[in-house]
Amino acid sequence: MPLLKQYYSEYLKPDIASVAIVQLPDVCFLEITHRNYYPGLRDEILERVDLVIVTNDKFLSQNSIYENTQRFFNDLDAYDDRTI
Repeated sequence: MPLLKQYYSEYLKPDIASVAIVQLPDVCFLEITHRNYYPGLRDEILERVDLVIVTNDKFLSQNSIYENTQRFFNDLDAYDDRTI
């Protein structure tokens, strides 16, 4: 999260607790965990967004997670990444 805050601090929703890139054999997701901050509650909402929505060819499940993470931070700007 610290690196994400460094790049996108002006755009992050305050209820985001964590963000991860999740890869399955045929799809690459951006996984966002939202946490509701109500007294006594620990509700979390998990959202997975197929990264093909951002671009068709950069986030391939055949790439390593490291490579896809580098592409997320180095190849996109805040306008490209409308999913967070």
